[in-house]
Amino acid sequence: MAGLLRIISALLDLLVPPSARADPRLRLRHRGIAKSLLSISGVVTILFAVYIAVRPQLGLQEVILFVAAIVSPALGALYVRLTGQIQGGLILTNVAGIAIVAYWCGVTGGIRSVALPWFLPNLFLLSTFGSKRMLIITSGLLFAVIAGLFLATIRGWLPPSQVPAILVPEFNFLSMVSSVGVVVLAAIAMTGEREKSKQFLLEAKNAAEAANQAKSVFLASMSHELRTPLNAILLSADLLREDQDPPLSPKQLHTADELRLGGQLLLGLVNQVMELSSIEAGKVSLSMGATRLSEALSDALSVIQPLALRRHIRIDFNLEALADLVVLADPSQLRSVLINLLSNAVKFNRPQGEVRVGAQRTDQGTVRIEIRDTGPGLPSRAGAGDFQPFNRLGAEGSHIEGTGLGLPITERLVQMMSGRLGFESVQGQGSTFWVELAAQAPLPKAEQPPPPRALPAPAREGIPSAKPLDVLIAEDHPINQKLLRLTLEKRGHRVTVVSNGAEALQALNDHAQNAPHFDVVLMDLMMPIMDGLEATRRIRQMESGSGRRIPIVAVTACAMDSDRAACFAAGMDDYLAKPVDTQNLIRILAAIPSGNHAGQGQGTTNHGVGAS
Repeated sequence: MAGLLRIISALLDLLVPPSARADPRLRLRHRGIAKSLLSISGVVTILFAVYIAVRPQLGLQEVILFVAAIVSPALGALYVRLTGQIQGGLILTNVAGIAIVAYWCGVTGGIRSVALPWFLPNLFLLSTFGSKRMLIITSGLLFAVIAGLFLATIRGWLPPSQVPAILVPEFNFLSMVSSVGVVVLAAIAMTGEREKSKQFLLEAKNAAEAANQAKSVFLASMSHELRTPLNAILLSADLLREDQDPPLSPKQLHTADELRLGGQLLLGLVNQVMELSSIEAGKVSLSMGATRLSEALSDALSVIQPLALRRHIRIDFNLEALADLVVLADPSQLRSVLINLLSNAVKFNRPQGEVRVGAQRTDQGTVRIEIRDTGPGLPSRAGAGDFQPFNRLGAEGSHIEGTGLGLPITERLVQMMSGRLGFESVQGQGSTFWVELAAQAPLPKAEQPPPPRALPAPAREGIPSAKPLDVLIAEDHPINQKLLRLTLEKRGHRVTVVSNGAEALQALNDHAQNAPHFDVVLMDLMMPIMDGLEATRRIRQMESGSGRRIPIVAVTACAMDSDRAACFAAGMDDYLAKPVDTQNLIRILAAIPSGNHAGQGQGTTNHGVGAS
């Protein structure tokens, strides 16, 4: 029996087209079809043998019909093997089957024929493997044949039945049993292959999930490994630019600025890759609500204005005209969408160009936001379907920095907010990108923000004043240790540096007998011996019941949302992702009282050290 099964399996493998053998899913599908077709041939062969036993004296016409019924499914399987066309093979097999059964019915009593049940396997085979269109067409043919048999029977157009009346019960029994047998055998064959297909799909699903997890781990690792040297580059650029002993020459200042700009561009790429990955993985959550367009646009414009001033691009807008426009959106993500579109309008503009920003209600119950530039425009072949990662819409090879990720991210964010993104462009005249979001009723006057103000000038590089603090830095990277120390010491802070969480605990314990002398801890996460999360948890345990709480700020290259959440869950008070923005770091430190060692008597609240 095992040998017979191996022979059948080998035969089924031979009937799989060479083009489908490399794909396990297609291979299983072709095996299932071949097994079902050969099952029909096998059952008809058995029926033929029983038929001979019941009716020894067969006519040539009967022999030809049985041979055709046996051979046609096998030929259909062979056709699929040679051409790879499943639909074509099924159509030929079913048309041949319908024709054979129809002829057999025509010579054995028409609509009363004992062969009538044999139409059933044809429909079963099509419903299992055929397409909807094929099933409709073949079913229509079958209905026409049955209607023709009915009409020919009642009109007396058919010859007398070749089945003797005395044998009709036996033949009816054989016909019913054999047709049901074909269906059962084909179903068994199909079920076996379907179970294999399900197992394959499960394995493919598990492999895809594992690959997705591996991608997430890789991206998180890549982000961490890039942010660590970027932190050194940007902090070095800041320290170099601030160094006035002796003052830098204009050329040196320019070099420092270029160094910082290059680092920021690379950081932007890292952030965009991580953001797109988070969106595609469904890890971006929205907080949808009524959002004033004027507020979101004002925030976005304040971010873009420095870039526009550097490139001598004028931004034309009127926030007062937008004061009553409210949309259904996530405020943070809407701000990101507007920043991306405004950034592109500035970057891809002509010298001394202009960007016009406007918005209005539409008749469809939406608010349409338009951002128009005076740049070179997009190629005529470009369309909204081209918003694919790394597709720069014809700007490849240009001197304008960019990765082609901004628009795909923007489109996905807009779609997540149930909106639409599109554009119109005329080469040589410029482009207009638009976003449509669901309109909301104007908010009550009592909740209206202060009258919109003019765009702020670029932020000055002054550092917020802060009293000198005693700062404990837990950081394992030697270069980052040195640069953080220099950054803080230049501003008068007293700095102690340790290399891991265990040393941070020891540094705090060394002063446990006296008043702890640290005002704040800057804590890295990934460190040897003891990581920053565990160190933070132990510090909070040490403080339990003492009434003290030393502010702990995460300073880490772990920049995923889950990392930020883990920091706060461990007991940290604020979070800075590397590369560290010096302004944000000093702003956080400025909010910490000097001399309030370990937070005595101040009741510092979690997540509330400063604004990062």
